[in-house]
Amino acid sequence: MMNRLMTKRRGLSACAVLLCGVGASIAAPAHQGTPSLGHTDAVAAVSPHADVKAAHKPLTRVERLRLLEERIAKASVEEAPPLREEAEALRMRGLKGGTRLLVFEAQAAADKHQFQAAEESGTAALALQGDQPIVRRARAVIRAGAGDFDGAVEDLSACLAVDPGDTKALYVLANLELERHQPQIASDVLKLLKQRDPSFPGVVSSLPTMERFQKQVELQLDGQPD
Repeated sequence: MMNRLMTKRRGLSACAVLLCGVGASIAAPAHQGTPSLGHTDAVAAVSPHADVKAAHKPLTRVERLRLLEERIAKASVEEAPPLREEAEALRMRGLKGGTRLLVFEAQAAADKHQFQAAEESGTAALALQGDQPIVRRARAVIRAGAGDFDGAVEDLSACLAVDPGDTKALYVLANLELERHQPQIASDVLKLLKQRDPSFPGVVSSLPTMERFQKQVELQLDGQPD
């Protein structure tokens, strides 16, 4: 039992780097889309002197992220991976230098199984930028590695309330709900994940593949009383 717990803790803490996209900040700029020409023409028709520059205003980072998430939901197995990387890069670009440093420190401490220090750094990062859901996700993984499944679920729920398209957060949440013996919740989260990213591979090495995870959910559901 102790070996199983330690294996899960090592895996969950190690996956923090994967889940937070450490190298995402150097990824290529996200696709910005093309403004509607119909809207521009309508503005010009109403007033020839109207300022039509507003129609070409660049999309915000969050707007670009939402567009990417829509494309991921419709992407094929081949198309999805670069879109996921681009989305993760946009999430990381919302972090200031000090916040990013604290997240990296938290991940490094978690890798050494120094979970208290890791959570302290994660909490400090939240104090700087609590509005950035990726920081919530980072602390959730640290809490999960420390065995605080309830705290991890709380952080993931807060993350997804702001960034519902974060499929990595959904994947970890579904696994944690299964660990908490909540197979129906895990099943519901898994269905939502498949809607948001039909080809999501389940890439975190410490957690099961999507196929194995689905079977685990079904086994727990079958074992529940009617």
